[in-house]
Amino acid sequence: MTATAPQLSSPDALDRRAAPRIPARLVVFVLRRHDPVHSALLASTHDVGLDGMFIELEHPPPVGTVLEIEAFHPGRDEEAVRAAAVVRWRRRWRRPRGVGVRIVRLRGEARERLARWLADVGTGTA
Repeated sequence: MTATAPQLSSPDALDRRAAPRIPARLVVFVLRRHDPVHSALLASTHDVGLDGMFIELEHPPPVGTVLEIEAFHPGRDEEAVRAAAVVRWRRRWRRPRGVGVRIVRLRGEARERLARWLADVGTGTA
């Protein structure tokens, strides 16, 4: 079964965000199960919210691609935040290159951990 999302072509269409984005650098491991060339990538975030993030990628996947994400806080020795996300838009021709993703699965403790990381960034303690 393939997940599909409405086709958004730019960040200008993202005024529907449920949660604010905060400039934050997290290390992310991105898994694309159906792409043998770019199946597993190490990347970083540009901004993060509880409902999505911008992931810097040199070769951004197409809109609608489903990604499995493991995010790590570089300053903490904690378990990764694991989530599923859908590419909502991509930036290919200017830097930073990458994708804006909407988180479609983020459960319990992982959601709480991400919220704590974002609160720390917001207060300057991270």
